[in-house]
Amino acid sequence: MNIEHRLSVVLSEFARTLLTDFSIESILDHLVLRIVEVLPVSGAGVTLISPGASPRYVAASDDLALGFEGLQGELDEGPCVLASASRGAVSVPDLQRDDRFPRFSARALDQGLAAVFAFPLKAGDHQFGALDLYQTTTGPLSEEAMVAAQTLADVAAAYILNARARVDLEESLEQVRQGALQDDLSVEALRVSEARKKGVLDAVPDGVITIDERGVVVEFNRAAERTFGYSQQEALGRELAELIIPEAERDAHRRGLLHYRATGEGPLLGRRVEMMPIRADGSSFPAEVTISAVATAGTPLFTGFVRDLTKEHAANVERQALEDRLRQAERLESLGQLAGGVAHDFNNLLTVILNYAAFITRDAPAESATRAHAEQILSSAERAAALTKQLLMYARREPVRHTAVDLNAVVAQMHDLL
Repeated sequence: MNIEHRLSVVLSEFARTLLTDFSIESILDHLVLRIVEVLPVSGAGVTLISPGASPRYVAASDDLALGFEGLQGELDEGPCVLASASRGAVSVPDLQRDDRFPRFSARALDQGLAAVFAFPLKAGDHQFGALDLYQTTTGPLSEEAMVAAQTLADVAAAYILNARARVDLEESLEQVRQGALQDDLSVEALRVSEARKKGVLDAVPDGVITIDERGVVVEFNRAAERTFGYSQQEALGRELAELIIPEAERDAHRRGLLHYRATGEGPLLGRRVEMMPIRADGSSFPAEVTISAVATAGTPLFTGFVRDLTKEHAANVERQALEDRLRQAERLESLGQLAGGVAHDFNNLLTVILNYAAFITRDAPAESATRAHAEQILSSAERAAALTKQLLMYARREPVRHTAVDLNAVVAQMHDLL
């Protein structure tokens, strides 16, 4: 799988995160791990840099990358600092020969670093820090890898910008809600904000369902209506367990809510899991579900993003069937090659048998037993040659021709042989 294809898979994954409320740290942790899988590097890390503040590492693929991220933050020197300040990529294919970061280079070389490449995290006029790629061997990254790395850095920057804007929006909405009772203008502002929020939710292709701490549905977007077959009016105010969760799993769902209220923890939060929810008509279907918890004025809300996997599963089944047919065709191809080889060998043997049988038939007296036996050998060899010809036709995949067979004649021939 080439870099471009692997990159498209990662970009598809992260496109679905832009409307989620996962923490910046958790998203970047996942990003650096995926980068090491996609690009030919030994480690990756992300450092955030704010104006007037020291660099702050937030993600690393392993302990070695963590050390290099921390070292640049400690020294306030290194490729990530330069990439963030210059808003351009910094390439160091041979750290020992580069003199731009003397303090960082000296200590990083001692820890086994040989090359480093830094890419700015930028979105429009916003600059957030840098994505760093590490290698324990010297050498440049290919142009394709450099472009892919900057693309991933841009995706990370877009998520950071989106996450911060979402936090600002939530804080603004909360302030508006608190002031709504005192200010009529705030009521209108709240209405506009809620309308915008509803517009965003209805534009999301995945189903978005929000429940309160009791498990009662408080949000149900358009995609959820299409997926589950309930209208928003039918879903709002109902318990989620009775709405879309299979009966055998409802008690576990309710216990999970109680567990979160008691501990603030949930085993499914922040994870992408496959489930089998039910529709309004009672049918179940495979779905990918991501659940997050948000505390609003001390009361937790749980939002689930539901993606219908019915088409994906059907495509997988079809692909498996195609692969099975391909394997069967390959087996038949191998069998045909074997049959062709065997048939050629048989032909060589039968040629000798036919020739010698013909010689004996020609030279033996007409009424002798020797001539009769030779004629029987000749007849049997000719039948074997016909069978061998059929094997060759099979090996060459020639069209099959059906012909009528006189069973009495076949039995009579076999009787003579016996």
